[in-house]
Amino acid sequence: MEHRSTLVTAGNLADVLRHEGKNSEAQSLIQETLEIERRTLGNEHSDTLNSMEVLGQVLTAQGLYAEADKILREAYDTRLRVLGKDHHDTAGSAYDLGALYAAEGKKAEALAMLTSAVDHGLLPKKDLDMGTDPELKSLKGDPAFEALLADARRHAGSSPN
Repeated sequence: MEHRSTLVTAGNLADVLRHEGKNSEAQSLIQETLEIERRTLGNEHSDTLNSMEVLGQVLTAQGLYAEADKILREAYDTRLRVLGKDHHDTAGSAYDLGALYAAEGKKAEALAMLTSAVDHGLLPKKDLDMGTDPELKSLKGDPAFEALLADARRHAGSSPN
Protein backbone atom coordinates (compact mmCIF):
# COMPACT_ATOMS: atom_id res chain seq x y z
CA MET A 1 0.00 0.00 0.00
CA GLU A 2 3.02 2.31 -0.13
CA HIS A 3 2.50 3.55 -3.70
CA ARG A 4 1.41 7.18 -3.66
CA SER A 5 -1.65 6.56 -5.87
CA THR A 6 -2.81 3.80 -3.54
CA LEU A 7 -2.36 6.09 -0.54
CA VAL A 8 -4.34 8.88 -2.20
CA THR A 9 -7.11 6.43 -3.05
CA ALA A 10 -7.15 5.10 0.52
CA GLY A 11 -7.38 8.67 1.85
CA ASN A 12 -10.26 9.42 -0.51
CA LEU A 13 -12.05 6.24 0.55
CA ALA A 14 -11.62 7.17 4.21
CA ASP A 15 -13.18 10.56 3.46
CA VAL A 16 -16.13 8.88 1.72
CA LEU A 17 -16.58 6.57 4.70
CA ARG A 18 -16.56 9.63 6.97
CA HIS A 19 -19.26 11.30 4.89
CA GLU A 20 -21.32 8.10 5.12
CA GLY A 21 -21.01 8.15 8.91
CA LYS A 22 -18.79 5.06 9.00
CA ASN A 23 -16.33 6.78 11.28
CA SER A 24 -14.67 3.75 12.87
CA GLU A 25 -13.89 2.30 9.43
CA ALA A 26 -12.71 5.69 8.22
CA GLN A 27 -10.52 6.16 11.29
CA SER A 28 -8.82 2.80 10.89
CA LEU A 29 -8.12 3.34 7.20
CA ILE A 30 -6.92 6.93 7.50
CA GLN A 31 -4.67 6.17 10.47
CA GLU A 32 -2.97 3.40 8.51
CA THR A 33 -2.67 5.66 5.46
CA LEU A 34 -1.30 8.54 7.52
CA GLU A 35 1.30 6.34 9.18
CA ILE A 36 2.62 5.21 5.80
CA GLU A 37 2.52 8.75 4.37
CA ARG A 38 4.48 10.16 7.30
CA ARG A 39 7.14 7.48 6.78
CA THR A 40 7.32 7.59 2.96
CA LEU A 41 6.36 11.17 2.08
CA GLY A 42 7.21 13.11 5.24
CA ASN A 43 5.19 15.29 7.59
CA GLU A 44 5.06 18.33 5.30
CA HIS A 45 3.81 16.60 2.13
CA SER A 46 0.38 17.74 0.95
CA ASP A 47 -0.97 14.18 0.92
CA THR A 48 0.14 13.65 4.51
CA LEU A 49 -1.48 16.92 5.56
CA ASN A 50 -4.70 16.04 3.71
CA SER A 51 -4.84 12.73 5.56
CA MET A 52 -4.30 14.55 8.84
CA GLU A 53 -7.30 16.74 8.00
CA VAL A 54 -9.49 13.70 7.27
CA LEU A 55 -8.38 12.05 10.51
CA GLY A 56 -9.14 15.24 12.43
CA GLN A 57 -12.60 15.43 10.87
CA VAL A 58 -13.28 11.78 11.74
CA LEU A 59 -12.15 12.32 15.32
CA THR A 60 -14.33 15.42 15.56
CA ALA A 61 -17.34 13.46 14.30
CA GLN A 62 -16.67 10.84 16.98
CA GLY A 63 -16.50 13.48 19.72
CA LEU A 64 -12.80 12.82 20.33
CA TYR A 65 -12.08 16.51 20.53
CA ALA A 66 -8.68 16.51 22.25
CA GLU A 67 -7.28 14.06 19.69
CA ALA A 68 -8.90 15.99 16.84
CA ASP A 69 -7.46 19.25 18.15
CA LYS A 70 -3.96 17.81 18.28
CA ILE A 71 -3.97 16.49 14.69
CA LEU A 72 -5.83 19.45 13.18
CA ARG A 73 -3.57 21.93 14.98
CA GLU A 74 -0.49 20.09 13.68
CA ALA A 75 -1.83 20.22 10.11
CA TYR A 76 -2.72 23.91 10.44
CA ASP A 77 0.61 24.89 11.99
CA THR A 78 2.54 22.96 9.33
CA ARG A 79 0.58 24.53 6.49
CA LEU A 80 0.96 27.97 8.03
CA ARG A 81 4.73 27.51 8.22
CA VAL A 82 5.17 25.84 4.81
CA LEU A 83 2.48 27.54 2.69
CA GLY A 84 1.79 30.80 4.53
CA LYS A 85 -1.44 32.22 5.90
CA ASP A 86 -2.94 33.17 2.52
CA HIS A 87 -2.91 29.73 0.90
CA HIS A 88 -6.27 28.00 0.41
CA ASP A 89 -5.00 24.80 2.09
CA THR A 90 -4.02 26.77 5.19
CA ALA A 91 -7.44 28.42 5.13
CA GLY A 92 -9.04 24.97 4.84
CA SER A 93 -7.12 23.83 7.91
CA ALA A 94 -8.31 26.92 9.79
CA TYR A 95 -11.87 26.06 8.74
CA ASP A 96 -11.53 22.52 10.09
CA LEU A 97 -10.27 23.86 13.41
CA GLY A 98 -13.21 26.25 13.45
CA ALA A 99 -15.61 23.34 12.89
CA LEU A 100 -13.96 21.43 15.74
CA TYR A 101 -14.30 24.38 18.09
CA ALA A 102 -17.94 24.84 17.04
CA ALA A 103 -18.59 21.17 17.86
CA GLU A 104 -16.99 21.71 21.27
CA GLY A 105 -19.15 24.75 21.93
CA LYS A 106 -16.16 27.12 21.87
CA LYS A 107 -17.86 29.88 19.89
CA ALA A 108 -15.19 32.56 20.19
CA GLU A 109 -12.43 30.20 19.06
CA ALA A 110 -14.61 28.81 16.26
CA LEU A 111 -15.44 32.28 14.95
CA ALA A 112 -11.78 33.36 15.12
CA MET A 113 -10.62 30.37 13.05
CA LEU A 114 -13.49 30.65 10.57
CA THR A 115 -12.83 34.37 10.14
CA SER A 116 -9.17 33.61 9.48
CA ALA A 117 -10.20 31.01 6.90
CA VAL A 118 -12.50 33.42 5.06
CA ASP A 119 -9.99 36.27 5.20
CA HIS A 120 -7.04 34.19 4.02
CA GLY A 121 -8.01 32.20 0.95
CA LEU A 122 -10.84 29.80 1.76
CA LEU A 123 -12.10 28.34 -1.52
CA PRO A 124 -15.33 29.95 -2.79
CA LYS A 125 -17.33 26.69 -2.59
CA LYS A 126 -16.43 26.36 1.09
CA ASP A 127 -17.37 30.03 1.62
CA LEU A 128 -20.79 29.38 0.10
CA ASP A 129 -21.33 26.08 1.94
CA MET A 130 -20.52 27.53 5.35
CA GLY A 131 -24.12 28.50 6.08
CA THR A 132 -25.38 24.95 5.52
CA ASP A 133 -22.45 23.05 7.05
CA PRO A 134 -23.94 20.82 9.77
CA GLU A 135 -20.67 21.01 11.71
CA LEU A 136 -21.34 24.71 12.27
CA LYS A 137 -24.97 24.40 13.41
CA SER A 138 -24.10 25.50 16.94
CA LEU A 139 -23.16 28.91 15.54
CA LYS A 140 -26.44 29.52 13.68
CA GLY A 141 -28.25 32.60 14.90
CA ASP A 142 -25.13 34.10 16.43
CA PRO A 143 -24.85 37.66 15.05
CA ALA A 144 -21.07 37.35 14.59
CA PHE A 145 -21.52 34.12 12.62
CA GLU A 146 -24.25 35.68 10.46
CA ALA A 147 -21.91 38.61 9.71
CA LEU A 148 -19.16 36.15 8.84
CA LEU A 149 -21.51 34.31 6.47
CA ALA A 150 -22.26 37.59 4.68
CA ASP A 151 -18.53 38.27 4.42
CA ALA A 152 -17.90 34.74 3.11
CA ARG A 153 -20.55 35.24 0.41
CA ARG A 154 -18.89 38.50 -0.63
CA HIS A 155 -15.51 36.76 -0.82
CA ALA A 156 -16.98 33.95 -2.89
CA GLY A 157 -18.65 36.41 -5.25
CA SER A 158 -15.46 38.37 -5.82
CA SER A 159 -13.16 35.33 -6.19
CA PRO A 160 -11.84 34.46 -9.65
CA ASN A 161 -11.86 30.73 -8.75
